[in-house]
Amino acid sequence: MRVVELFCGAGGMSLGLKKAGLRVVGAFDVMPDAVATYRANVGDHVHEVDLTDVLSIIPRIRELGPDLITGGPPCQDYSIAGRREEGLNARLTLAFALTIVSVRPQWFLMENVVQAAGSQNWAEAKAILKAAGYGISESRLNFAHYGVAQARRRLIVVGRLGERDNFINSALVKAATATPMPLRSALSPQTGLPWSHELAKLISGKHVYTRPLRAGRAVRTIDEPYSTLTRTSGEKPSALFRERYQPHERDSAPLDQASVMNLRFLTRVQGFPANWKWVSNNQRRIMVMLANAVPPPAATIIGNVIYSRHLGFTSPEVEGTFRQWLVRGGRRSRATSYNIISNLRRARNFLGGRTFADPALELATLEATPDFANLATGTRSDLRQALLHYVDYLEDRHRRRGGSGSLAIRPVVLQRPPRFDLAASMAGVKVGKSLTSP
Repeated sequence: MRVVELFCGAGGMSLGLKKAGLRVVGAFDVMPDAVATYRANVGDHVHEVDLTDVLSIIPRIRELGPDLITGGPPCQDYSIAGRREEGLNARLTLAFALTIVSVRPQWFLMENVVQAAGSQNWAEAKAILKAAGYGISESRLNFAHYGVAQARRRLIVVGRLGERDNFINSALVKAATATPMPLRSALSPQTGLPWSHELAKLISGKHVYTRPLRAGRAVRTIDEPYSTLTRTSGEKPSALFRERYQPHERDSAPLDQASVMNLRFLTRVQGFPANWKWVSNNQRRIMVMLANAVPPPAATIIGNVIYSRHLGFTSPEVEGTFRQWLVRGGRRSRATSYNIISNLRRARNFLGGRTFADPALELATLEATPDFANLATGTRSDLRQALLHYVDYLEDRHRRRGGSGSLAIRPVVLQRPPRFDLAASMAGVKVGKSLTSP
């Protein structure tokens, strides 16, 4: 599975996807230090490019023939600590969407802060992607349940051509661990982190300082996840802060008993390997790269979910309320409802885990499956009916939730549609010259 990453930064997403077995064939970013760091740790396939110049970058990406385009458009304009308005960086979400619909990979993956989900820019980008035939799954994940020792909540958007919306949400939920990863696990000698007096002091002390946001906690135990990492996470509390700080009710210890995390430890908290090299002489730029990075362990888990679905090894979970819907109002007996659900799962296995926005295409694809023709006539009919029952269920739920029209708005063909008119769409997008974080 060939991958191109836009806004790649230091390379956290690419590193994680590579560990999931995907082949990253190209990566692009505008920040020289990020490109140098990526090259030193991940590979030579990275390029320093101004991604605001969408029209010039698209031909290069097409030549790489990606199955998946991934990226995290700079999100500072969405952040709680930053400006409330949607500025230059947030508008790059539109540029990301326009690149996808022009290149037309089968898959795309976007990571961003959760606040981006409610933005006008994402609404516009989503409309562009939907019009181009992509089914979209939006998930808000806490990366502490995805191999990262950090309470980091992020918006993960996965899209695939021709799919029904929410097609992979259940698989992402299923991939989460039951308990969050504690900070202690990231700093364990088993991770390859060199033992030092400073590390020994931190572990024996059992408490760390985490720069509080919005009157939050300042002290946590190492047996819980670290707070969301920011570019100021490594700063020591000032004398004035120590003097004025009012202990939070959930602080695990007094402020003077908490250790301050250094860059080496914070690099592990973000999920980078112990031998990771930061290529920059500017500490602030390093912290910006670190804070903006996608934690590699989370990227690996997400990549595994996508790759397994791409290969047809998994199928979407059947929603629990589907059985209730079948039985409600005397539509079907309980025994019959179990048979329908069993047939639905079997049909999805024939489809390689696919769901389709267009029911007619879903049935046509099922009919074209070689093994399907070998089934008994009655069995084939049962599988078709199971798919149609599920479509009826989704349509009914859509109406009950106040939706208008039909979910199956348009047929989606297997062939790639005509090229998207990028020039016309870009007329409403204003992008600038730099993506460098403030």
